Amino acid sequence: MEFLEKLKGLMREMEEEEKSDTVAQEKPILITRYGRKFEQLFLGFTLPDDVNLVFDEYLDFHDALEEMKGIQPEGYDPSNPSEGCNREFFQAVKSFMLVGGNELQYFISVGTKMDYWHGADAIFSWRGVTVTVDVTVDPEKKYKADFCISPEDVESGEVYDSIAKGIAMKLVSRYLFKVSQYSVHGLLI
Repeated sequence: MEFLEKLKGLMREMEEEEKSDTVAQEKPILITRYGRKFEQLFLGFTLPDDVNLVFDEYLDFHDALEEMKGIQPEGYDPSNPSEGCNREFFQAVKSFMLVGGNELQYFISVGTKMDYWHGADAIFSWRGVTVTVDVTVDPEKKYKADFCISPEDVESGEVYDSIAKGIAMKLVSRYLFKVSQYSVHGLLI
């Protein structure tokens, strides 16, 4: 698989640079550079290396989500992703959805306020509930997203198995909680 070869090359390149003497001073720069390369490989999208996001205006999760949905990459279809590993990852999550898989959407949020303020590079959405995903090469990163995906998760296949299953389960569980809240208040029944 071409993707896995590119991923292994990226991981080798990163390991070699980590062994160099200057790495301690430049570790944040390396993590950003390789993180963006991994985002490009896995998501099919990333920011240019010279772009550093700083947003002064905070948006809560709901508003950041709505804004992000309106600024998807040109030509990108959240119901049928095709860039990077998105198709395979999306299909893996969809395969674990026992009902309503056709309603599943997968949004890219790299470079948005959702990414900056809420730490999500991508978001699965289904029946009004969401699950956030962070794609990172930094094993020490304290992430805010529901799921964090590393190159090792992709290489081992875990991303298409236990992580995809976990995302599907979390979507269903959040939906059931939402429905139970409505039915408790007599809004749905």
